[in-house]
Amino acid sequence: MFDVSLLDLFKAELEVHVPALSEGLLCLEKDPHQPKILESLMRAAHSIKGAAKIIGVESAVRIAHVMEDCFVAAQKGQITITPQAMDVLLQGVDALQQIQPSPDDPDGSASVPVARVSQLTDAISAIRNGTLPATPAPAQSAPAPAEVTSAAATPVVATVPNAPPIAPPPTLRPGGNLDALQAETMRLQLADMLTHGTPEVQLDLGAVRDVDPTGLAFLAQLAGNAARKSPRPRLRLTNVSPQIRQLLRLTGLDSGFALV
Repeated sequence: MFDVSLLDLFKAELEVHVPALSEGLLCLEKDPHQPKILESLMRAAHSIKGAAKIIGVESAVRIAHVMEDCFVAAQKGQITITPQAMDVLLQGVDALQQIQPSPDDPDGSASVPVARVSQLTDAISAIRNGTLPATPAPAQSAPAPAEVTSAAATPVVATVPNAPPIAPPPTLRPGGNLDALQAETMRLQLADMLTHGTPEVQLDLGAVRDVDPTGLAFLAQLAGNAARKSPRPRLRLTNVSPQIRQLLRLTGLDSGFALV
């Protein structure tokens, strides 16, 4: 039976450990063989699995369990977290965050369908077993034949019309503290930009005094979502204060953005 009193426990575990998973995976992009990062990822997945098991959210148990197995295998040197594996694991993190159990939907299947959970667990299990297929390289077209010109041909001078000015990238300018309210507002704006294929997005942090854990989680998810898109949009952070720059470096988030 679904225990409403334990729902807050499950949500609290997600609030703590989902950002840890996102940030840890982004750190692994620099070096997939970091024992301390792999250990923290394993513990985060284990904690989510335990909380989900207590409340009976089987979908979260399944996803967190196979993720934990992956991180343990990586710790033992049995597998390497490749870029393709990273994309799948970040999708698993997104699914964990989206699961919303309730008395009417104790497994959260209305928010994350069972078929999607099975798809993710199969893919993450393939990472653990070393059977995840690599992304095929795009086919290369045959080179065009060289143009043959007559020695007596009159040379043609190409003229280039004036190119239109390049429009600046769309820019968001949060202010004060980058917290849950600011993050949610920007999340909606950025989702629209990235959905429409914006090649570059700029966040001007000149008026931001501090970034709280929710703001860090937002930045981690933004970098992860961008990394899964093809072509990958460029993310720029401008006017970053020394304090925030150091915070991004300590959490490994500086690898997901171009700092200007």
